Amino acid sequence: MLFRSDRTAPSVTSIALQAGSDTGTSSSDGITNATTLTYDLVFSESVTGVASGDFGNGGTATGCTFTPSGSGSTYTVSVGSCSAGTVILTFAANGATDTAGNTGPTSQASATTVTIDRTGPIVTTIALQSGSDTGTSSSDGITNATTLTYDLVFSESVTGVASGDFGNG
Repeated sequence: MLFRSDRTAPSVTSIALQAGSDTGTSSSDGITNATTLTYDLVFSESVTGVASGDFGNGGTATGCTFTPSGSGSTYTVSVGSCSAGTVILTFAANGATDTAGNTGPTSQASATTVTIDRTGPIVTTIALQSGSDTGTSSSDGITNATTLTYDLVFSESVTGVASGDFGNG
């Protein structure tokens, strides 16, 4: 009879936010306003014992809950109830066990930082450019120019601003 010895602890090969949970300007910018974040957790081999208590948040968001599902070497982790802030999903050292009884990973594993931002941008400044002000001074707000040019400043970086977003009123 042949016996195989396995003394190698399982390791985490990947903890990655699913693209559908990233609602930023791209599906990989690490910015979201989602209420539930879904991660893929992959181990180097088949493991058991993965439980909610094995997960934590190394970021600033508070109140997070962790719900793992799956089996073998691939799990899905739903992270919910987090406040705004950053989430760095962590998996505890020795939180999983392989078929030989080895526990791992040997040290805590972490995902990349995700920022939860649920506050929309606001316009902080709308200012007529001095070149569009033809009054007695370049800042009196009086003009006879046919085209007016304004500077807009937002509270954060924005995309998608279009002429249809503006009106005269």
